[in-house]
Amino acid sequence: SSKLLLEPGFFSRPEEPGAVYRCFDEPIRCPGGEPGTCAVGRDTSTLACSACLPGLHATDGKCVECGGGDYALLITVGITACACISILYLVLLNEGQKSRQPGSLLIAALGMGQMVTTVQQL
Repeated sequence: SSKLLLEPGFFSRPEEPGAVYRCFDEPIRCPGGEPGTCAVGRDTSTLACSACLPGLHATDGKCVECGGGDYALLITVGITACACISILYLVLLNEGQKSRQPGSLLIAALGMGQMVTTVQQL
């Protein structure tokens, strides 16, 4: 037959079947077959099936649905950081009243700055 069939681990677009690309790192995302074929959940418009369809994320080369638990850790860390900084502010405010030295607001601002820096690193 005159049909082009690709081996697993390779991809080509239907518009350019002669331009063949190797799927590095995760060959499972390119199952082979006819040009433009990607694994389930992969975006066929991306080069070498590199991206998942909207609403999905890659896990071990497969695209799976995003679950509510994906963000639970991030939210928990954010709430814990805000609570810790608030408690620190209250403790320092109490200590500041005893020593009559201003600066609690400055310390709280520095703590918030550190929290923002930490979140940016995630």
